[in-house]
Amino acid sequence: MWQKESKHKNSLYTNLCAANGFGKESDEMYKEVRSEINVHKKVKFHYTKCNKMALKKQKSAKVYFENGEWELAILVYNESLCFAENGTKYLGISYANRSACFYNLKMYDKCLVDIELATQNNYPKHLIPALEKRKMNCLEHIVNGWKLDESRLNLNYTRDEKFPDLANTVKIEKIADKDDPTVVAKQKIDVGEIVAVDKAFCKTLFAIYGWKCNICLKSNLNLMPCQRCTVTMICRDCKDNNLHKYECGIKTSLYSNSNNYLMQELRTFFTAMDLFANVDEMMTFVEQSVNTDPLEIPTALDDNRSKYRAFLQQTAFEPDTKDKKFIQTVCCVYKILLEIPKISLMFSTKKHRRFMMHLIGHHVQVNLHQSYVFKEDFVNENGDKDHRILYSQVGVLLRYFNHRCSPNVYAIDCDGDTYYCALRPIQPGQELFISYYCFHWDLPPEWPHKFSKHNCKCERCEWRKPTTDELIQIADDPDFDIVNDSNIESEIKSIDKAKFDILMESCIRLLKKYDRILWCKQLAVVITVYAALLTANIRGLV
Repeated sequence: MWQKESKHKNSLYTNLCAANGFGKESDEMYKEVRSEINVHKKVKFHYTKCNKMALKKQKSAKVYFENGEWELAILVYNESLCFAENGTKYLGISYANRSACFYNLKMYDKCLVDIELATQNNYPKHLIPALEKRKMNCLEHIVNGWKLDESRLNLNYTRDEKFPDLANTVKIEKIADKDDPTVVAKQKIDVGEIVAVDKAFCKTLFAIYGWKCNICLKSNLNLMPCQRCTVTMICRDCKDNNLHKYECGIKTSLYSNSNNYLMQELRTFFTAMDLFANVDEMMTFVEQSVNTDPLEIPTALDDNRSKYRAFLQQTAFEPDTKDKKFIQTVCCVYKILLEIPKISLMFSTKKHRRFMMHLIGHHVQVNLHQSYVFKEDFVNENGDKDHRILYSQVGVLLRYFNHRCSPNVYAIDCDGDTYYCALRPIQPGQELFISYYCFHWDLPPEWPHKFSKHNCKCERCEWRKPTTDELIQIADDPDFDIVNDSNIESEIKSIDKAKFDILMESCIRLLKKYDRILWCKQLAVVITVYAALLTANIRGLV
């Protein structure tokens, strides 16, 4: 990567797409990807605005509404909005019906916005009185003191001035015997406190397009459909964002997981390109960034350019430019980008296009190793278990939270951002650790090492255990009985607020009381339950 054809000052970067004899195979991959829309007849239909389909979606949403499944009804009403033809009553009707869902969810501010959108989009006049009544009810609730509480999504401390995604109670620094920068506590951090909210540099939505904003990935918002395509909804805060303007009409597939990764690379490129006035400015910035020591601690992460610099410095693996899959991905993304007139015009010279190839390759490597991918299991048409990738995100703080099989911090994804919450009390000077791997913490310590490539030497991995008296004390604790008797995995989606609060309080008391106990089965049970409760709270499931 980033190799030039010669040592001459003005030499061009090597031609990745012509190298290693993969040109023909890359062309075949590109044709297969771009023809997939025509292979699946359903896909072609799904790209066309159609009031008939909008009406069908409205009827499906009504069933969810009548069953009290408000969020599912919102999802399908959003899909109806995507298909509704511009300027027709079907837009107004879907907005009005969605407002009723928000009303039942007690999201009165969003209900009012949807009522306004309905009246602006040809909502039938004879139905206006019912809409006005709903509006008056919303205003009455707001006057009487209703306020949406989203405090669960905030840092528990003041934001750091130069690193606003971090609380000012932590800092990034290098510590003895370690080369990598790491996050260290500046003062005592209590159980459950949010110490970082990593606003991802790049987010990509792959499926269920009525679920989230295409740009910020936030859900349960007043989403509005793209006027051209049927696979994009955008919130009011993102309506002036340029990303979808580049992407509209070039979705490679609605169904293929493999093609989703191509969309991620396209989104990454558009996100980066939007930061610069021209290609030369972009080249200068990128070349300076990739030639900087990747272990250097950034001076700030307070804007998109500084985050992009950190993003570029995250790749710790030199790609094999002879690797067939890597070259095919780079070339396929490169060709799709050049189909876009504005991109083709901007990157019109040989010098700029060679730079583009290497930049795509660099992005591929970072995304491969640093992306968080959210998946959903489902049963396909053949009755077989399958999964689909719903979205991906790449933040820049993850690299500073080192891995430990007995973590003191838990990372929770929500709406495209990552929340870092303390699992145990953390003292000043202590390093903050997360677990990079998804496994149950009550499994034997040899299990993590089946998946981990990290040479972890925590108490769990070295089989250091609490004393017998400590084990008896925590096992006999009444709070442990409450936590241990919970069946959190099956109950979490339907748990009532009272039981949630009891479990949360019991977990916090245990984690504070036994703050210095070494890893054991009892502690693992508490942390497993507590992590599930934190996730439910952050994602607004309770």
